[in-house]
Amino acid sequence: MKKILFHTLIFILCQFFIFQACAESKILSHWLEIGPNNQWIARVITSDKNCPEIKTNKQMIPMQIRSAPNDQFPVTVCQAVLSSDVTYATIQRHRFYLPKATPEKIIIIGDTGCRLKNGVNPQQCNNLRHWPFPVLTKHAAEFKPDLVIHVGDYYYREASCPKGNQGCAKSPHGDDWATWRADFFQPAKPLLEKAPWIFARGNHETCDRGGEGWTKLLDPFSFKHCFNHSPIYSIDIGGNTRLYIMDSGNANDVGAPPEQVSWYENYLQVVSKSKSKYNWLITHKPFWFVYSDDELTQTYQNYMPNTLQAAWLNTKPSNIDLLISGHLHRFQSINFAKTRPPQIIVGDSGTRLEKKLSHNDLKNLDMAGESISQGFSLSEFGYMTLERTQDDGIWHAQVRNPHGKILAHCVFKENQFVCKREKSE
Repeated sequence: MKKILFHTLIFILCQFFIFQACAESKILSHWLEIGPNNQWIARVITSDKNCPEIKTNKQMIPMQIRSAPNDQFPVTVCQAVLSSDVTYATIQRHRFYLPKATPEKIIIIGDTGCRLKNGVNPQQCNNLRHWPFPVLTKHAAEFKPDLVIHVGDYYYREASCPKGNQGCAKSPHGDDWATWRADFFQPAKPLLEKAPWIFARGNHETCDRGGEGWTKLLDPFSFKHCFNHSPIYSIDIGGNTRLYIMDSGNANDVGAPPEQVSWYENYLQVVSKSKSKYNWLITHKPFWFVYSDDELTQTYQNYMPNTLQAAWLNTKPSNIDLLISGHLHRFQSINFAKTRPPQIIVGDSGTRLEKKLSHNDLKNLDMAGESISQGFSLSEFGYMTLERTQDDGIWHAQVRNPHGKILAHCVFKENQFVCKREKSE
């Protein structure tokens, strides 16, 4: 009799743990992102057709279906907006890391996917030396950030891996869940689940590229269909500092179509009305950048402003303290002596890098009618960490490689973001 009871108990326990494991396996990804007006948006991707509940210190909150399964995305995307008085939130024992009113430690990454595109030499997605994003997220999580900002371009696997190429063999491609999971959600998991995020839209997430995945999975707005451009919105990060997130995915890189210029003039005018002391503009495409330091390219950039540059030159905003972007696949910091704020570019977090410039020092190069007073460029994989100081408006930053090693130190104060290469041992 005792043996029968023992075996029955073992069977019941096994069934319980199997049920629990099956239930938890339905959660494919979970994270918290900060949306317009500091909304706390909890997201879950599940293989189930129904959405789970979030347990908080106040109550159980049912998640709503944001996107139902279809052939390309056979998953359910669930969402719930949490109130700012929630102190903890979990989903099937998985924690959501909630935003701090004044984040002290920030990580910035950008251009993270693995490039597979017709007519372009394929990146080796299966080789961590050639696509180090999975390594980067593990080490970045060890920094224990209060906030992660991604400046755009998540989806890069647009074409199939050539037959016989072991570097990218078996890679999915196309704007579907398998690709988004391989390019972003699976490698980002260690960092995605350890801090709240802000997501900017890149040109790889436009409607003719990865727009469906962006709209279903990451877009903070509740659009049912992909739109060419989203409204600008702001997020308060304390210390009288406000972030403005601007969609520049469709901005023309080599020309300035009047209709586009008008869009971005309107966006810049929104920022100009901010009452915060410090205002940072986060947008995928940079206003100012050094793609190449050869004379021909410099002459072209100086005399042919693109969409964003034209919008800036037409509006001349005076209250923007920092520009943070990606798009260019390297790290750059650009400072001007006159009226423009510093431009930071973090586009080096996974996608194949641009060629190295002749010199890391960008001083005295011309940029759309103004000379660079101090600038730094680095063509190595990595990300940037920002740490708030006790001094008003002063931040310390570090440019790090995927393993967290510091490559350069930066100080942001008094309208200058000055970076210097770390001395090698």
